[in-house]
Amino acid sequence: MPRVDLRSERWDVRGEYLEPLAGFSRLRFSGGLTDYQHDELEGGAVVTRFRNKARDGRLELQHHPLAGWRGVIGLQSSFRDFSATGEEAYVQPSTTRKHAVFLLEEKRFGPWRVEGALRHEWQRIDTDSAQPNRSHHGTSAALGLHWRLAPQYSLGLTLARAHRLPTAEELYADGLHMASATWELGNPRLQRETSNNIDLTLKKTAGPTTFSFSVYRNRIKDYIYASTLDEDDGLQLIEYTQGDAIFTGIEGSVRQQLSRQTGLTLFGDYVRARPWRQSAAHPGCASGRPS
Repeated sequence: MPRVDLRSERWDVRGEYLEPLAGFSRLRFSGGLTDYQHDELEGGAVVTRFRNKARDGRLELQHHPLAGWRGVIGLQSSFRDFSATGEEAYVQPSTTRKHAVFLLEEKRFGPWRVEGALRHEWQRIDTDSAQPNRSHHGTSAALGLHWRLAPQYSLGLTLARAHRLPTAEELYADGLHMASATWELGNPRLQRETSNNIDLTLKKTAGPTTFSFSVYRNRIKDYIYASTLDEDDGLQLIEYTQGDAIFTGIEGSVRQQLSRQTGLTLFGDYVRARPWRQSAAHPGCASGRPS
């Protein structure tokens, strides 16, 4: 039987500086370095080696209240150097650079709290294969309204429009992936996903019994998924493609504090996904419908 020899190291640093600039109360920074490698061995010999080196950083500036608004502005950046060599190297080596700027604000109006968020990110993926390098960008925004209807209860409504950018695996996969019993085909012409989301949440936040229940509906344009083209003896041939979809679901959790030292939590969720509409696929895609 094949086995995996895995090694992963990560270094993190975090800190903050008080009153860094006029008008700002706090500067927070964090960064990390990751060195991940795993070898897949058969009979003691390495048949495939996966390696992922990454670094990431985040900088946040928290400003003093401005007309009652409190919030932060920030920058985020990451770099990923991925490589796979050997018999099951189903993705060519690639580097992914991703950067983002963001803003989060909130203000209270008696029992009401308004929250807003805005984020713009862009990425570039360079590959060592004959496939073209790709660049994507996207902007996400969210608006939330929370009502404290009683001392222990709150009701929240969130509206969001978000973009998700395709990954290197979705763009450039081409080969056997035995861990999932698939032969994967990427699609370098994939576009970003665009989702419009609504979420309604009821919470009880104090007392021996607390809970949180949410219902949501996400309408996603150009949803990226793995379409099954063929199957033989348990091995699936899949291709990453896009189609419009609607996700509707509920999720919840209940916690009961049994004593000062112990508590019991029950949680669960249910989601149903279906095609949003019969849409034409992007060039190079196998299908226009989610599976």
